[in-house]
Amino acid sequence: LGAPTGGMAVSGDVLAELALAFSKAHSVPVFPCRQDKSPTTNHGFKDASSDPAVIREMFAHAHAEYVAMTTGSITGVSVLDIDVQKDGDAVSGFDWLSAHRNLIPLTRTVQTPSGGLHYYFRHVEGLRNSNGRIAARVDVRGDGGLIIVGGLGYELMKDNAFDKLPVLTYSICLLYTSD
Repeated sequence: LGAPTGGMAVSGDVLAELALAFSKAHSVPVFPCRQDKSPTTNHGFKDASSDPAVIREMFAHAHAEYVAMTTGSITGVSVLDIDVQKDGDAVSGFDWLSAHRNLIPLTRTVQTPSGGLHYYFRHVEGLRNSNGRIAARVDVRGDGGLIIVGGLGYELMKDNAFDKLPVLTYSICLLYTSD
């Protein structure tokens, strides 16, 4: 579930329809975020909803730019977030991905506005967030996280069902996301 790419923002009605479709298709509550990816609601992810009337009301907010969902045990979804090279870094998450692509099953995959990738998986108990602990520009969104699921520049690449995180990939993620 993505949105048209281009220079203009997605209208509130279109964003609300994206939110409704994603929430219904994946049985998860959603909430709106601003352009900086911060929630527009007073209580952030705690205001997430699957109720169509509530979703329409939330996405009528003037600063709603993206559709987001909480990750982890709350939704049953975790995301492997592969980011592009930034700020003059020598590496990108795609360096890690090219070496480990065989570990990633066919699962829902979304390209981000910057060219990164989000791989969606069924959540495995104990998997938490991490930023760059697996490798530079490779993040995990599990318990305690959120992920942008749609809006301007997000393009659905593979519309597969959320797959199970493979044992070896799960072991790598768990090793680097636990304290």
